[in-house]
Amino acid sequence: MTDKTKLSAKERAFVEAYCGVAKFNGSEAARIAGYAPQSANVTASKLLTKPSIQEAISNFMTKATEKALCTTEDVVRGLLLEAKLNEEGASHSARVSAWRALSDYTGGFDVNKKKIDHSSTDGTMTPVANMTDEQLLKYLNE
Repeated sequence: MTDKTKLSAKERAFVEAYCGVAKFNGSEAARIAGYAPQSANVTASKLLTKPSIQEAISNFMTKATEKALCTTEDVVRGLLLEAKLNEEGASHSARVSAWRALSDYTGGFDVNKKKIDHSSTDGTMTPVANMTDEQLLKYLNE
């Protein structure tokens, strides 16, 4: 940062709170940084439009990401490698678990799931084994 873009102590506190404990809530970050609570919303809005604050937030997040032990991308990349590993000694259950985790992460097959009520009117399980094909198709399409 150049001298023109130096932040005051309160502005630095705002950036740290915004990226940290306030979880990107500007009003909360302003209050934590010591700005007047009754005008925290307006103060946060003004601060977040300042280029020096935007640059400081970007720098803070870049440093935080670099310090992270692993990123989401690292986890997904590792799961994908495990899921595709099919050589001698590779674990089938590890591959299945990796594919399941990847499916969960991406939303899986939720859009294709269809909820089917398997109970009958008397509360017992629907006797699908005793249904004709026509009855079963009708039941599934209800």
